[in-house]
Amino acid sequence: MSTKMTFRVKMALYGVVLLVAMLLDGAVFGALNLRYSPSVMPIAVACIGLWEGIEKGGIFGLAGGCLWAWSTALSMYGAWRILVLTMVGLAAGLLAERFLLQGWKTALSISLPALVVTDGFYAIFLSLSGTLPPGAFFNEFLPRCLISLVFCGVFYPVTRYISRIGGFHG
Repeated sequence: MSTKMTFRVKMALYGVVLLVAMLLDGAVFGALNLRYSPSVMPIAVACIGLWEGIEKGGIFGLAGGCLWAWSTALSMYGAWRILVLTMVGLAAGLLAERFLLQGWKTALSISLPALVVTDGFYAIFLSLSGTLPPGAFFNEFLPRCLISLVFCGVFYPVTRYISRIGGFHG
């Protein structure tokens, strides 16, 4: 295949990863009435940014944020998701390109702050405004965050193998 075709296949497969993450977030865990439903989209965006760098990580963060926001009722939280997932993709790409090695530890160390920024700050804001009880951050968010980190073990190898299409660069 030509280099343009391999690039298109690679980007299409990353798009499929984002669609799978959106379906897991909305259709699977949204339909199962679990006490702690994981948040999968920030993990997928962080893993894509880890392998693809700043520019493509930001683009896929924006695409993932739009998919994630538009899969639910539009609100200020949807706008927060778009903004924060774009920043997560940019930050993951920047950290992986400039400062950290591309590996499991880096994927976990990028995914945890991604979850804290996307869901944790919003939970703190809701707790401070009185919408959520004060202990909801520790009782609801932290277990949800730990369950979400399990999906780093799913998205990390998938995005690693996709990044090898057309030559491995990491």
